Amino acid sequence: MPFEMFWTWILRFKEVLGVDRAIAYTVLSRILVILGNLVTVLLMVRFLSPVEQGYYFTLLSLVALQVVFELGFSFVILQLAAHERAHLVLYPDGRVEGDQSAHSRLASVLQLTVKWYSRAAVLLASILIPSGIFFFERNEQRNGTVHWLYPWLLAALACVAIFLQDPICSFLEGCGEVRQVAGLRVCQAIGNAAFAWSAMLSHHGLFAPGATMVGSGVIGGIFIWRRRSFLFGLLHYPASENAVSWRHEILPFQWRIAVSWLCAYFTRQIFTPILFHYRGPVEAGQMGMSISVVGYFSAIILAWMTTKAPTFGGFVARRGSAHLRGPRRPHRRSAGRGLRTTLEGGGGRPPCLCPHNRRLHRGPSR
Repeated sequence: MPFEMFWTWILRFKEVLGVDRAIAYTVLSRILVILGNLVTVLLMVRFLSPVEQGYYFTLLSLVALQVVFELGFSFVILQLAAHERAHLVLYPDGRVEGDQSAHSRLASVLQLTVKWYSRAAVLLASILIPSGIFFFERNEQRNGTVHWLYPWLLAALACVAIFLQDPICSFLEGCGEVRQVAGLRVCQAIGNAAFAWSAMLSHHGLFAPGATMVGSGVIGGIFIWRRRSFLFGLLHYPASENAVSWRHEILPFQWRIAVSWLCAYFTRQIFTPILFHYRGPVEAGQMGMSISVVGYFSAIILAWMTTKAPTFGGFVARRGSAHLRGPRRPHRRSAGRGLRTTLEGGGGRPPCLCPHNRRLHRGPSR
């Protein structure tokens, strides 16, 4: 009886919050990221000095400059793929059946994605790596001896590799593999924690950002390789007649996403490098730690919206927007459930922002 009552309560809780398998995987991956990063922060406090902490979070903020080169295109890819996939049947062996026009347009989305990100990755590497070296060299004299060069090179190169993988995962998510991509994020969250903790425990803490990205890249590469027949088939499919037009179909949507992403970077990540330059690495580390912990919790609410993006795209493709504007309005319901979960689970204040816990920013005892 107690077990049956508990199971009934779990099912009721699942119904109220609208949790399906894709949402469960996504929330689980983000909870694992939160727990893993909180443990990483504690290890960082133990094994990194305050100056090294500043380098750690400044390195992460500089790597986040990839959003300037991506310009929100991965989110647009997801929407376009979901719109075309609504008219097709995709088989596990890579076969695609259905409307020929939709098939051609889906192939053109992937082909345009590969072209865009290949060129952007070259530009990202050629600008990000020397810019980071210049920034750290300019601020090195007054901050003592910190061996930052190899950690920076590892993080920047791994960032470029992840930059190339993310749009492919967005494309697969738009093609209906929401649950599979969410499962990938769970595996990456576990791998990231293992790599970060290993770097910290081996007294190579500044290598942790690069190591976590290498782990994500390896796991993501295996995931993409297993779908090579489907992806290679689309890459070689003739799509010139019905190709998606970037200027007329993508740009009117993408520029709005790009502006929001750029604003998000300049309202969150930019403060850490600025503090590093003008106030030193110690205060930069304090700001970076606080912003990171707050960001862990705010990411949970997005699980209820991002996992439903392909579904919403299918509604628009098959029936127009009538279903989305109907009395049930699934997009509002998903947003409301995510907000409810966040408010119920995140009422506390992050410990590093509490005045009485400023000791979290202190380095290891000498």
